Amino acid sequence: MARAGPGVGVSLATLLALTLFLLPLQLSPGPANLYFASLAGRFGLRGAVPALLGYLAAAFALTLLIGLGLNTAVFGRPEIMRPMQLAGAAYMAWLGWGFLKADDPEGAETTAQTSTLMSGALVLFLNPKAYLIVALTLAQFAQGAQTLAYVVLVGLIILATYALAFALWAGASIGVGRRLGTRQLNPVYALSIFAAAIWTGWEALGL
Repeated sequence: MARAGPGVGVSLATLLALTLFLLPLQLSPGPANLYFASLAGRFGLRGAVPALLGYLAAAFALTLLIGLGLNTAVFGRPEIMRPMQLAGAAYMAWLGWGFLKADDPEGAETTAQTSTLMSGALVLFLNPKAYLIVALTLAQFAQGAQTLAYVVLVGLIILATYALAFALWAGASIGVGRRLGTRQLNPVYALSIFAAAIWTGWEALGL
């Protein structure tokens, strides 16, 4: 649990190790990266920003909550985490449906709702792996008792690595979209998000 303290008390070497620890995790092709790549390919970088801001705000809030002891109340309780993971799978499937209906006038409202502050926040909050990454990061690099300043610093580094991962995935997706055409890729975006939903649900059910 975080406590107030006089300073952060983290060396430059620890900050570098923390960043190198997070980057492979953030760059891996998980549900969030597939979601943001699809958003950027469909709406462009600017159109994906609202969801990204929602995701980053949720990630920072989650870091603070776990640093303050949320992990002791949530982790190790499958009756909480498994339904959350299943809800996340269902939500990802709904987002995929929005991309599938992107060129259907009747589905315009659903498509627009795939890139909002709330949609980005829900992708984070309904992903138990995000909780695990944050908790492992705080525990792995804690130097003595975790101060509030330390938790805030870790949260900022998590945001920076998330943003870098988003930029790389978004850039790759936009590049492919320019070559092949966004309209033709909408079904691909939808299927990638459906795949993430199935993957998440599969893990939740322990299949």
